Order: sequence, then C-alpha cells, then structure tokens
Amino acid sequence: EQASQYKGVSWNKKKNKWFAHLHLKGQRPKFGGTFQDELDAAKRVNQLCEEMGISLKNLSIYSVRISNVS
Repeated sequence: EQASQYKGVSWNKKKNKWFAHLHLKGQRPKFGGTFQDELDAAKRVNQLCEEMGISLKNLSIYSVRISNVS
C-alpha cells in the first residue's frame, strides 16, 4: 500500500493511480481527478485550492496548471 507525501493525494490500488481530492469542513469533498504521477496529483490539489480561494495544501511544490486529467 502506498502513502503519499502530499496532502490531498491518495493511492487507489484498484485503479493503480493517484487521486487528488480536497475535504473541507462543512462542504462536500472535491475530486480533482486521477493521475499516473503523484506530483501531478499534488499540483492538481493546489490548483483546486487556488480555484476555491484557500491556502495551498502543498507548499513544497510549484503549482502549474494541469490539463491532462484522466
């Protein structure tokens, strides 16, 4: 079982992909997509944070727009 080093990223062993998701208190979970690469999933989590106007969850990475969500 794999654990991510990034917040909002988890490994789905059935699909063998990384999932990007946000769980905000009082709101429905926000799904960001599935990714082959853990870093791409973490970037998507940061992108979701930007879209929602909240602080980034993964400050250690540079957030760039992800266009290849599968």
